[in-house]
Amino acid sequence: KGELVPWLADSWEFSDDLKALTFHMHPGVNWSDGTPLTAGDVKFTYDLLIANEGLPGTGAIRTVLPLLASIEAPDDATVVFN
Repeated sequence: KGELVPWLADSWEFSDDLKALTFHMHPGVNWSDGTPLTAGDVKFTYDLLIANEGLPGTGAIRTVLPLLASIEAPDDATVVFN
């Protein structure tokens, strides 16, 4: 239907200078063991992929990684890609 159906973020926005993309994560998303998924988990995953080029990642993720200056997790529900 051409509708966007987000899985992990309820909303997102670019900064005015278009150098940061902020995601607001959907509440209630858990790991398979019931532990809540946090913005820190997202940051950890991207930091790990950036530091280890040999780890698998989708083509889209691998294309974006070199463009990232940093990733921030200012709180448990917010991820900022700079």
